[in-house]
Amino acid sequence: MAESRAHRVLKEVAGGWLKAQGFVAVGDEVHLPAGGFRVDVAGWSDRSLDSWGQPVRARAQTAIIECKVSRSDLARDSQHAAPLLAHRAKLTRELRGYHAGPGRALRKACQDRPTLFDARGTVVGSVQRRIRRLRLELVAIDRRLKGRSKFAKMAWWRAADALWLAAPAGLVHRGDLPAGWGLLEWDGDQMLRVAVGAPDLEGAERDRRRMLRGIAVSGTRVRWAGKSQLALPIP
Repeated sequence: MAESRAHRVLKEVAGGWLKAQGFVAVGDEVHLPAGGFRVDVAGWSDRSLDSWGQPVRARAQTAIIECKVSRSDLARDSQHAAPLLAHRAKLTRELRGYHAGPGRALRKACQDRPTLFDARGTVVGSVQRRIRRLRLELVAIDRRLKGRSKFAKMAWWRAADALWLAAPAGLVHRGDLPAGWGLLEWDGDQMLRVAVGAPDLEGAERDRRRMLRGIAVSGTRVRWAGKSQLALPIP
């Protein structure tokens, strides 16, 4: 399928956003070793920005941005996963009602440990059991999504330290956001706004090096396309 102008523009904006965040190497249409995916935009950096906005040396980090400009485009990468994602969103909302997330401990309303004679202990125990059950359901759903969704696979494999979905504002609802991904909203100009932060997936150093190689290959493909010549032996 031919790339639309809107998708091409959004990729350029996404690449500029990564540069503005301090990423020193940015490429588009970067091939991932795991899964054989090609991602829209990827970035690598061994710098971070200090409080003055100046780059300082830091741990190497990577980021991936997938750009979606229509609901059909989004559904294509989540094929057969829509019902699972909808149920996952419902469970996540219920967890938030308990002030707990998929990976966070329960924030008790009362920090005092309940005693044998404290009726609150029964209530807290009931809530904890429900939260445990919800989290087990989320784990089961994520395992089923592993083979069905490109987004779920990249999060499962921790393809980068940060995974971002960039889309026009209002296209992607928070409940639609795949687990492990952040959301960048685009208003049609040259700016992206962070709507939902991306969790730090702490990817492996080996995968960071592979990502850097993929970005270099991407840049070479674009810069030197059609300029290869017959290789001659070095005298």
